[in-house]
Amino acid sequence: MLAEAQADVCHRRGVPFVDCFAPLQGHDQWQSDLAAGDTVHPGQAGYGLIAWLVLNGGWHRWLQLAD
Repeated sequence: MLAEAQADVCHRRGVPFVDCFAPLQGHDQWQSDLAAGDTVHPGQAGYGLIAWLVLNGGWHRWLQLAD
């Protein structure tokens, strides 16, 4: 899987990686957001889901901020 390869490269280089594909692949809100648009780009709710994944996937650690 591409995300696993990307995660491996990031790990070897000491760069944080947040998988935004697998968690959203079967997510109902994500799917309906895509279907409501051009089927490629999410709407506001979809981008909110991505933001949640990034913020809760190590954003503060990457910025070296206290959690």
